[in-house]
Amino acid sequence: MGLRFLQGLGFETYYLMPYVIYMEVIPPERRALAVMLSFLAWTFGMCFSALVAWLVPNWTQLAIISIIPALLGFLYWRYLPESPRWLLAKGKVQQCADVLLRVSKGNGVTNLSRVEVEAQLQVMMLHLPVDQPLTTVKDYPKLRVRAVALIFMS
Repeated sequence: MGLRFLQGLGFETYYLMPYVIYMEVIPPERRALAVMLSFLAWTFGMCFSALVAWLVPNWTQLAIISIIPALLGFLYWRYLPESPRWLLAKGKVQQCADVLLRVSKGNGVTNLSRVEVEAQLQVMMLHLPVDQPLTTVKDYPKLRVRAVALIFMS
């Protein structure tokens, strides 16, 4: 029960963030396929979990079995690259260039130079919006209401 509670605490971050990061680095022409495959995997997983629930007689055993995919995903988490947008927003241009060069190599683009990528990232940094603290939510009533609604929905 405690493991299921811990799994539930980090559900949004744990399951949604890798999806968002992969959508950042997947080429636009392959994004639709990636989205369809992820939904297909989710559907098969839910069908499989119903089968497992039917086969396992005890709810505590089912809870232990259902935590296994989350543990495997947790082990995979460290291989997930940082978000290039987040790295750039935090001023980590060299790390952002590393991620982008690695992703571009995986996508078959090999004619990029590190100097060229870092120069483009420096230009992009000039046009980034200024970070605002979370406390600015109180200054915008509609945003405050939506934030509270999202907290309760999750």
